[in-house]
Amino acid sequence: MQKQFNSYQISYHSHNPAVTSRMAANVPLYFNNQVLGVLRFVEESPLPKNVLDPVTEDFDVFYHLDRFNDIINILRYEKPLWISIDDNLNAQIVTHFEPTGEEES
Repeated sequence: MQKQFNSYQISYHSHNPAVTSRMAANVPLYFNNQVLGVLRFVEESPLPKNVLDPVTEDFDVFYHLDRFNDIINILRYEKPLWISIDDNLNAQIVTHFEPTGEEES
């Protein structure tokens, strides 16, 4: 599955000791205001398995919290962008071909 997205939203969480989840941040990805799925940043190891609904193709892709700034920089400075998830649930954020030496604006 590969889907283009054109916007995102950041939700960065404060930890509540009463909650067992170690979710630190969520970044829903959208195409034309329709949510496609969510990048989830956690402090747990090993990472939870990525999830892809076979019918709706909604997804949850998990990253360690220490990857948050790297991913946010890609979302801020690159376009167009796609999310790709293979049959083994390996996920990646994919950019379009860019000329060598192109400066980011």
